[in-house]
Amino acid sequence: MAAFGAPVIPKKIPSKIFSYFIEHRTAANLIFLFMLVSGLVSVMEIRKQFFPDVSFEVIYVTVPWSGVGPQEIDRAVVSRLEPRLRAIEGIDEVYATAREGVASFRLEFQTGWDIEAALDETRSVLDETTDLPEDVDEHTIRRARFRDRVTDVLVIGQAPLDVLEQYAEELRTKLFAKGITKSSIAGMASPEIRVDVNPESIERFRLTLNEISQAISRETGTQPVGEVDRGTARIRTEAENKSAEEIGEIAIRSRPDGTKLRVKDVAAIYEESLSRNAALFRDG
Repeated sequence: MAAFGAPVIPKKIPSKIFSYFIEHRTAANLIFLFMLVSGLVSVMEIRKQFFPDVSFEVIYVTVPWSGVGPQEIDRAVVSRLEPRLRAIEGIDEVYATAREGVASFRLEFQTGWDIEAALDETRSVLDETTDLPEDVDEHTIRRARFRDRVTDVLVIGQAPLDVLEQYAEELRTKLFAKGITKSSIAGMASPEIRVDVNPESIERFRLTLNEISQAISRETGTQPVGEVDRGTARIRTEAENKSAEEIGEIAIRSRPDGTKLRVKDVAAIYEESLSRNAALFRDG
């Protein structure tokens, strides 16, 4: 016949460990010393960089088309290029955007993919694409780069904005001479020239906004953007090296009698400033 007594409660293992180290203090000190030395050795072996290498498997493709609206760009550029870009080996995702005057693509590749090989294949795809509109401008391809913002320098003074901007440009030139090659100026209004084209002139001379914007682009090296607002055809361009008078003298085409049809003959030209995305203030 089995006998039942009080249950036996086993001694907890953690209490045994603590009791052992209390009785053998040398062992505890040796283990602590081993952990400390191991940690110091590990710290020495860890790779350290003040500016760490950051890899971005992203490529940006831009296809400008001056004076054309988003719907037409989506139909004639995005719809043709996007399927071919998605077929590039290693592609993870493609994001396409159609805006006024430009189509842009963001190509994201699989982690660890050879981005240089991806750049070459992307160039090949674009070079082999021959069914885009003839007047589409030259495309650009760039790889995503990592830049860390170091500091801000605030330029202030009792002077007009154009004087402060000139001083900021001189400061950037001096920084470049010292080896600081990446810097930017913010908080200043960008100059812009607006060309308001008379619709009656477009009809009379059988012109298009694209024809006028291309003439301005040839002379200024910029990519003007066309739009139609309340029945007025309008072209905007950030031509910093040209005044409104010089834009007006740009020839659009030659007439049969040898004279030239100029921008000022079909449009009114204004100088204005773009709205700033950010404004900087000091002491309120």
